[in-house]
Amino acid sequence: MTTQSEKQRRQLLQAGLGAAVFMAAPAFVRAQTLSRPNIVIARPLTVLNHAAAVDAALRMNAFKTEGLNVTVSNFRSWSEVTQLTMNERGVFGLGANSVIRAVIGQNAPVRQIAMVSTLLPYNFWARPGSGIEKFSDLKGKRIQTVRPGETLDLVWNELLTDAGVSMSDVVRVEGFDGFGALASNTVDAANMNDSLFGRARQQGFKKLLDYNDWRKAKGLKTGAANLGWSTATSTLENHPDTVRAFLRAMVKATMRMRQEKAFAMEVMTAAPYRMDTKTAEESWELHRGHWMMRMDTTRGDFDFDIEKTARGMNMPLSQVPREKLVAPDPIRIVLGELGVNFD
Repeated sequence: MTTQSEKQRRQLLQAGLGAAVFMAAPAFVRAQTLSRPNIVIARPLTVLNHAAAVDAALRMNAFKTEGLNVTVSNFRSWSEVTQLTMNERGVFGLGANSVIRAVIGQNAPVRQIAMVSTLLPYNFWARPGSGIEKFSDLKGKRIQTVRPGETLDLVWNELLTDAGVSMSDVVRVEGFDGFGALASNTVDAANMNDSLFGRARQQGFKKLLDYNDWRKAKGLKTGAANLGWSTATSTLENHPDTVRAFLRAMVKATMRMRQEKAFAMEVMTAAPYRMDTKTAEESWELHRGHWMMRMDTTRGDFDFDIEKTARGMNMPLSQVPREKLVAPDPIRIVLGELGVNFD
């Protein structure tokens, strides 16, 4: 008998795969050696250059080389990605905050297996003609944010408070398309990914603040490993070879993105990034020293996301079950096999 939760999981998978792009042919050299050659890569529709290595891996057939048959599925929200990841074997989902919330709140069987960047994805821009030159000018203005307690909203709170503005002093508009909200005059200020910086300048938008620079100026920790890939504990336990194959492909793609500008430009000027050449060059210069595949808690990997999530859940940081959040062994093994060390 099919339970209601099973029906919901199937509906979610079907909804995601309805927008999926089949990225690889079914027969591979190594397919017979893997316990689970068919995998799903789940990610939100939000385009993040921080995680561009996955598109590099697809472009260079790195998954195919590892014997993996890949389907890419895009979802509207981070929580949908995590829900699918924790309930289905062979799914690798992009996220961070949503994984922590699921483990803490639901004891969800999902673990973070690698982080992808040491650059935080928060850059704030204002609409031309809004009269906004700095964060203190946001009082009485409309900002685009996300649900209370999620990381972007917590960052907004942090920056507004520092500027002497409270969240009650602004008009909150929840959404994910910062560029579209600014261009349509729906909001006066929004966070945008650097893939849109070229278009933002063309529209006359004004950059207010890079959160990475703000943290550095405040003497706060910078270079925090942020965002990453997770998978279900059932996949880790029953298909460790598949997990390592996925990570090998991602490590190889990440290294190539860091080292080969021409290849990185091919990735970043194509879908889903579609950057113009100038913006792609700027983005590569910005990211190439930050792209990585690592899960090392001794270096503080995942700390930023854990701290922000704990604050959003009103939970003492000391009570966060860190040992239940991550599975560091697979990426440690892969990095050792390949002789790679991401600083």
